[in-house]
Order: sequence, then structure tokens, then C-alpha cells
Amino acid sequence: MEQNRKRYSSLAKAIVIGLQMIAAVLASVSIVLFSTCVNQNMLNMGDLQNSSFVESGYFERTFSKQMLQLLDYLNLKEQFETDGVYDENRPETVNASQERISDYKIYNNKYDQNNTNVYYWLGDLKDGTYVTNMHDVEKQEDAYEKAVNYGRYLSYNNKTFRFETNIGGIENNYYQNMAQYNELQKGDYTLIVAVDVNFPQEDDLAVAKREFDKLFPWAQRSLVLAAVGLIVWLVGLCYMTVAAAKRSEDKEIHLANFDKLRTEIPIALLFVFSVALAALGMRVHHQDYGVMGRMVIVGTFTVLGDCAFMGMYLSLVRRVKADTFFENSYLHWLIVNLKDTLHNRYLGNRMTLVIWGIVLANVVVAYLVFHCGFIWAYILLIIFLLFTLIYFSQRVIQRRKILEGIDQITQGKFDYKLNLEEYQGDEYQLAEGINHISEGLANAIGESVRDERMKANMITNISHDIKTPLTSIINYIGLLRREKIDNPNAESYIEVLESKAMRLKQLMEDLVDVSRISSGNVILQMDDIDLVELVRQTGGEFNEKLEQKGLNVISKFPKEAVMIYADGRQLWRVIGNLYNNTSKYAMPDTRVYVEVAKDGYEASFTMKNISEKLLNVDADALAERFVRGDESRSTEGSGLGLSISKMLTELMGGKFEISLEDDLFRVKVTFRCKE
Repeated sequence: MEQNRKRYSSLAKAIVIGLQMIAAVLASVSIVLFSTCVNQNMLNMGDLQNSSFVESGYFERTFSKQMLQLLDYLNLKEQFETDGVYDENRPETVNASQERISDYKIYNNKYDQNNTNVYYWLGDLKDGTYVTNMHDVEKQEDAYEKAVNYGRYLSYNNKTFRFETNIGGIENNYYQNMAQYNELQKGDYTLIVAVDVNFPQEDDLAVAKREFDKLFPWAQRSLVLAAVGLIVWLVGLCYMTVAAAKRSEDKEIHLANFDKLRTEIPIALLFVFSVALAALGMRVHHQDYGVMGRMVIVGTFTVLGDCAFMGMYLSLVRRVKADTFFENSYLHWLIVNLKDTLHNRYLGNRMTLVIWGIVLANVVVAYLVFHCGFIWAYILLIIFLLFTLIYFSQRVIQRRKILEGIDQITQGKFDYKLNLEEYQGDEYQLAEGINHISEGLANAIGESVRDERMKANMITNISHDIKTPLTSIINYIGLLRREKIDNPNAESYIEVLESKAMRLKQLMEDLVDVSRISSGNVILQMDDIDLVELVRQTGGEFNEKLEQKGLNVISKFPKEAVMIYADGRQLWRVIGNLYNNTSKYAMPDTRVYVEVAKDGYEASFTMKNISEKLLNVDADALAERFVRGDESRSTEGSGLGLSISKMLTELMGGKFEISLEDDLFRVKVTFRCKE
């Protein structure tokens, strides 16, 4: 059980929270990395199994862009060139814009000046003319062979519609792009396009390959890391849900100070924080921070979001476990107050009418101001608002004075009176009722004090009246013992008389002591006392009595002195009563445990024993007057010993605690150590 409680220690929770935060950051950063690859069209889900750039969808998409530019360039060549050479008059003939002329020059520098990894061969099968950027290639067969050797290629015949390629998914894309260029669809053409998969030239394909080789391995790992991070985070969430409100030292449900706020407050805070974080995230999303920048920003947002979520979530979990989720909510408060208003009429009719009148009046004036736009309505609105402020301010002030009056009465000032002239309406009735309550309390306490004094005087007088004849009886018993009486029965009768007389004498003394302590007539002589030495001496006086009953006392005392501030005589009586109580009610031939301990600034005396009779009373009831654990009252005792001990202990500033567990009796007396 101890090991299970350690699982919910503060250290374990802190470790889980830390691991959970790391897992959340790992998952979010991995998702950002993967989404960056997808958003940049670097890969599709089907590309995760392909580690080669030329076999990936990213290559196909990048090549499609290159193909679109190449087709545009070939179309411009048909329009601007004569016999394979740029003709300055041709652009004017076709009414080409300056932008299109610039495009031609850019394409020419890219594809015909050995600055690309894309090679083409376009031939007219009718007249045998062709254009190409492949060196030393004239025939279609040679161009096709060289294209195959480059690694990736496509071949298309405009007449037979034969399309051949080893680039996946390019055919549909090619037809869509080809439809834009009418010049290339006329006649009998064959187009061969190839890509050098070694990428010796620095063009868009080479750049794309470097990006692919750099990010693709991480794109694969990011999915695994995201899954692992998410699983770890969920496991941490489950643990924290179970461990919430638990501590290692006990099994109680513990609430934090934040959990005392209304339930709607953490929910609202979480919603506002989520909206703010989402808005900030959308703003960051539209900025170009690069992959690493985005990962750092998302990781920071994840830490903040995880802290906010876990704080609010665990607060709600603790409320659920403590059954305060609904009871500590504004909704519960509203429902209770509505029921109270409807069923108990907490607000008087006058107060209800006034509130509804103010609300309706403000609504009407606000309508006239903001909807109709009347100038005079602005002044009327200000007057109504001032009236509302003054009215409710007076109510608040009256309520505050009533609360101050209640506070004075709770402090024992029963003669405190509220001035009824300062209150109106419901507050007047409430103030009048509080005044009547204070008068009733004052009268009740006065009567209680008088009754207690009368009881004390009666006990004192009765004890005094009984004490005189009781003393005579004891004296005569002593005289009878000195006489030589040969009758053995008479000797036993004398012993019984003496025992009962001494018991009656002890009862009278206890009654007088209780009366004196209750009325405060005990004068204490406080001094520095060594608790260890006092317990040793007291225990020594009761050793013989305990041994007669076969009780084995096991003592545990500190080696050094334990100094307290108390009345030595009264403290001896407290401890003596406990030893005497043990000798009467403990089970014979059992152990009695006595311990003196010092814990910080407190010193304690503890005694434990097994009761001879089954204890069917509450622990607190044993310290009341005339209450005994032996309900049959077959043993000696007045039922006042523990009561006297408790009153004397508290009178000296200590604590007297009794606890029961089945038939195990335990009493603990605690005092503050002398500094």
C-alpha cells in the first residue's frame, strides 16, 4: 500500500508532467515537419515507401513544371525562330509582347545553353527538320537511345499518338499541358524529353533532389515520432487523471487553491487561451519563418498550450473526484438561488418589484438612446444609472453593516445592537432579527452561567455536608480496627466499610475538583517541568498497583530532558489519573505502552493499553463527566478521572486526545516545549 501511494508523490507527478510536455513537443514538431513536406508538394502518403527521388511524386511534380516550361519554350521557338535562329521580325509578326520575348530568352538560356538537366529532341517527320539541345544527335533513333541512357524520359508521336515514358503519372499531365500549345499539335511531330538522373547541372530538379534527400528521411521518422509522442502524452494524461487530487501521505482527496474558484472559470480561461493561441498560430502560419523557425514556434506554443490544458483539465478532474464540479459552479449557484427565491421568497415582494422596475426602466431608456437617438434620453439614462448605483450602494452598505454586527456577536459581544434607523425594507427585518438573536443569546448565556454557578455551589455545599459525617465514619472505622475483635466476619465487614468510605471520599473530592475547574477557581502555579522525569516518578508510584494486575509496562523515553511549561502538581494529577485508569480498566496480563516524545516544538505523553471490557462508546464521550467505558459499572471509579484530566490539561494550554480502535485505548497529552 505504501508503494502504491508513492506512485502519486509530487516527484512522480513532476516527472510525468515533464515527460508529457516533452512528448507533446516531439509530436507537434514532427507533425510540423511532415506537414511542411506535404505542403511543399515534396511527397504524398504513397511516397513514404520510396526513398529514391526519381521514383517519388515530388520528382514527377517538379518535372511536370519543367515540362510545362519546355513546351512553352518549344512553342515560342516555332513562333520566333527562322531556320533554328531567333528572327527579330517574327515577334512583331505574331504580335508578341515584351514579356513573351523575355520568356523566350530565359528559356533559351536555360535549355539551349547547357544549364539544365532536361534534354529535348523535337523533329518534323515530313521534312526531316528537328530542334534539340542534345549534342551530336540528329536522328530520332539516336535521340531515343540517348534519352533512355539519361535515366528518365518520355517520347510522344503527334501522328500515331504513341506515348512512351518511365516517369510515373506524367502522361495525363503531359496531355493537359500540350493542349495549350496549338503550334505543337499541327503537323507530324515526335517529341523526346529526357532527364539526366545524375543531375550534373544546377537547375530546379537538382535543387529539388537536394531538398528531397535532406527532408525525406525525416518525413518518414516524423510520423513515427509523432505517434510515439502522442502515445506517451496520452499515457501521461491517463496517469495524471488517476493521480489527480491524491498525495503519497494519505488517501484523502486534496484540492488546490485554484480549485476553489467556480467551475466555469477554468473552462472559460481554457477557451480564451485556446482562442488566443489559435489566433496567434494563424498569424504565424502566414509568415515565412522556414522549417526550423516553424518548429521552434510550434514547440513553444505546444509548451504553453500543454501547461494551460493540463492545469485546467486537472483542476476539473480534482473537482469531479471531490464532488464539487457542479456544486462549485455558477450554474449550481444560480439554480439554488432561483429555487430559494421562488420557494422561500428570500427577496420580499417590494425588493423584487424594485429590481424589475430598475431593469425595465434601464432597458427602455437604453432603447430610446441607442435605437431612437433622442438627446434627452441620454440625460435620462445617466439619471437612471446614478439612481441604480446609489440604490444598490445603499443596499451593499446596509448588508456590510449587518455582516459586521454578526461578526461582533460571533466574537461574544452579545450586547452589540444594530441601529435600526439606518435600514429599510428586508435589511430592516434582518437587522431587527439579529438584534433579537443577540438578546436571546445574552439571556441564554446569562441563565447558563447562573445555572453553572448554582450547580457548583450545590456540589460544594453537598460535598461539605457529606464530608463531615464521612470523616467521622472513617475515623470510627479506624478505631474499630484498633479493637481486638475475634469474629472474622466482623473484620471483613470493617474492610468493606473502609473501602466504600474511601471510594465515597474520592468521589466527593472529584466532584469538588470538577466544580472548581468548571467555575475557573483553580489557581495554576506554572513553571518549567521536565516531562520525562515527571512521568518516571508518576509511573514508579503506580508500579505495584499495575504489577498486581499482571500489567507489563513498556516505556520509551528520550535520553535528554523534555522541558515544558505547566503546573507540576496538576500535571502529576493528570498523568496519575491515566495510570490509575489503566490499572482499573486494562485487561490483566497484557502490555501497557508509555511513551514521551518530542516533535519539533511539541512534547507529548502517550499511553496505550488493551481494555478489559468492550468499549461501545465514542472516544470523545469518554472525556465527558460521569462516562465510563464499563457500562455495567462493575468496577470502581466515578467516571470523572478523564474529564478532570482533560480540563486540567486544556487549562494549562495543552491538548488532551483520546482515540479508540476496537478494544485498544490510546490517550495523548501534548504541550508546547519550553523555548
